[in-house]
Amino acid sequence: MRGTVTRWGWRGYGFIRPDDLDVDVWVHERFLAEPGWAPMRGDRVEFDLKEFPDGRYQAWCVRPARQSLPPPSSDSTCMPGM
Repeated sequence: MRGTVTRWGWRGYGFIRPDDLDVDVWVHERFLAEPGWAPMRGDRVEFDLKEFPDGRYQAWCVRPARQSLPPPSSDSTCMPGM
């Protein structure tokens, strides 16, 4: 999924607005796929989405958006935390 970072705070979490949803999705720095990278407001990103039974969403495996998407890695270490 793709979206735009709407907020990012110094405490290590923020929100992404997915292209296909009309809600902001919470993300924590532990779910960033690239070490040393910190997203900024307005950044285009790609991510996986987890939906909880109560309707909330969480982004994980968040990475900078690329022009062409590589195939997903089967050995990804970025996993949802809840």
